[in-house]
Amino acid sequence: MAAGIQGLLVAEIEFDRRGRVLRSTMLATPDEKLARAAEVCLARWQLQPSGSEDRSEVRKGKVFFWFSLAAGVPHVFLVNDLKQRDALVAAGGRL
Repeated sequence: MAAGIQGLLVAEIEFDRRGRVLRSTMLATPDEKLARAAEVCLARWQLQPSGSEDRSEVRKGKVFFWFSLAAGVPHVFLVNDLKQRDALVAAGGRL
C-alpha cells in the first residue's frame, strides 16, 4: 500500500445460489490500485450454497474495507466483521 493512502473502500458483491461470485463492483475507493486488489480478493470469496430451489436466486451485499498505513505497516479491516470494526473504532481509525 502506498504511503498516504488511507480510507474506506466500498464494494457490492453478488453471489449465485451455489455461493460463487458473479460480480463485484467498486462503489467507493481511496485508490484504484486498492480497488483492483479488492476485486481479486473478492473473486476468491465463496458463500455456503443457499439451498434454494430457485436457480435464479442471487444474493447481493455490500462489503466495507478500511485501509490505513501506520509507521510503514499496512492495515486492512473488514468493517463488516464486528471484531475488526471494534478494533478500528477503539484505535480511532488509526493504528
